[in-house]
Amino acid sequence: MVDVKKQSGFIFDQKSFSLSHRRGYNFSTGIDYTINSKQSISIVARGIINENNNELNSNTSIAKINHPTEGEILYSQTLDIMPSQNYNFNANYLNTINDNTSLSADVSYGKYTTNKSTDQPNTYSSLDGLTIFRSPHNAFDADTKIDLLSAKIDIEKKYKQFTLSSGGKYSYINTQNQFTFYDVTNGQNEIDINKSNDFNYEEKVTALYAILSAKPSDFLSFNAGLRVENTASIGSLISQIPINNNEVKRNYTNFLPNVSIAFNEKNNELSLGIGRRITPTQLSRLQIHLNPES
Repeated sequence: MVDVKKQSGFIFDQKSFSLSHRRGYNFSTGIDYTINSKQSISIVARGIINENNNELNSNTSIAKINHPTEGEILYSQTLDIMPSQNYNFNANYLNTINDNTSLSADVSYGKYTTNKSTDQPNTYSSLDGLTIFRSPHNAFDADTKIDLLSAKIDIEKKYKQFTLSSGGKYSYINTQNQFTFYDVTNGQNEIDINKSNDFNYEEKVTALYAILSAKPSDFLSFNAGLRVENTASIGSLISQIPINNNEVKRNYTNFLPNVSIAFNEKNNELSLGIGRRITPTQLSRLQIHLNPES
């Protein structure tokens, strides 16, 4: 790739090329087991393993526009090694207790890790390449680990004219991000504490819900539900340099009601709904639909 730019009295003429080496492995397995005519279990496991190595080489001529013989050349490299692993596990249990009642439960776990190592040697020389002015050399490690866990249970009970659904869910996420910056001198990595830090984030969400659906007649149907959700989180920035407000904790509860009603007559349908959802504005919504059917 060739890129020529003019800026602040200088002309930059960059030539670069890159190489990428990628290799991935995917695997999955699962099992379905029928305990009896009413109960069954399903288990699925998946994994993705990637190996990514990238190399970027560039040659940038930096010269004055009015004095093109005055300037320097930057020889730079960016060498990335980025292995990553992603594993997921899910288990489901289903119990059809009777014709009117069913129960289901799910448990999921996921783990993602990536370890990125980057080496960035740079050399500034005269335009003829005979004189080396300076050779700054940097490197950094950026590692990420993410753990995800969720579990939920749902129960549904059908009556003559209405259906009651209820359940609960718990989810957990833990993210660890580590960034270490190095100044490389004579082949030795020296940590720059001013540019290095770790950030950890943990979140727990617990939710309960109940939904009542009914159709007392062919003309009328309605749905009413309530979801209660509690979120507790903590974010921590860790550094050898003192930082103000390096830890942020949050704990809040949301009540999310939803009510809708529909009227059907021949080829026409009128539906009204009002509810509250988790949105950036946290506003309740009223929706009215009139749908003539052809």
